[in-house]
Amino acid sequence: MSCPSTNPYFRGNPPPGVYPYLQDANFSWRLGVSQAQLLANLEDVHVQRLRDMDETGVDYMVLSCASPCLQGISDPVEAATLMTSANDDLAALISNNTMRFGAFAALSMHNATAAAIELRRCVTKYG
Repeated sequence: MSCPSTNPYFRGNPPPGVYPYLQDANFSWRLGVSQAQLLANLEDVHVQRLRDMDETGVDYMVLSCASPCLQGISDPVEAATLMTSANDDLAALISNNTMRFGAFAALSMHNATAAAIELRRCVTKYG
């Protein structure tokens, strides 16, 4: 799933090369949906994803940033800044339905100390 965030890095189409399988013309055909539909499904949690969960008997889903997420950002300062906003945005996205959704914290491992502090913040603030 793309990280739900107000940051443009995580919105809309991924940067070229970040998700190479989405650039493969045959990938969408193999899934039976277009690239636009795939991205819409990944970003739409409360309508499409919840409906699909109900239809397939999934009671609870844990969301996270798709790889490489913050590790795809080479600038450690930018990654650290986005780390907090991505986690806050993801927590806000699922806050109205925590009985059906959870989330893993997105951590920038450029700086292990900063990652540990952010993990503690997420666990303390969001559970």
